[in-house]
Amino acid sequence: MRLSRCTVVGCHTVTVQAIEAPKRIYQLEWDLLAWYRSNDLTQRIATVPGVSLLGASALAATITDPTQFRSAANPRHSDMCVRRP
Repeated sequence: MRLSRCTVVGCHTVTVQAIEAPKRIYQLEWDLLAWYRSNDLTQRIATVPGVSLLGASALAATITDPTQFRSAANPRHSDMCVRRP
């Protein structure tokens, strides 16, 4: 049985991507860590119990205007907060 050229090229491409993926993930982790360490806001957010480096970085990137919240106890946008019983 002979495989078509398209199948061989496709398999090769997927194999190369699978081999390169861990390297790319490793580099992304280092880039994220460097950004976290250079950003005061992410470090402050990470002091909240249960918030990881990734969570702090995502929040810092998403919340561009922290003044939209009056305080942690009384946020203006209460739908953005998790309500606990």
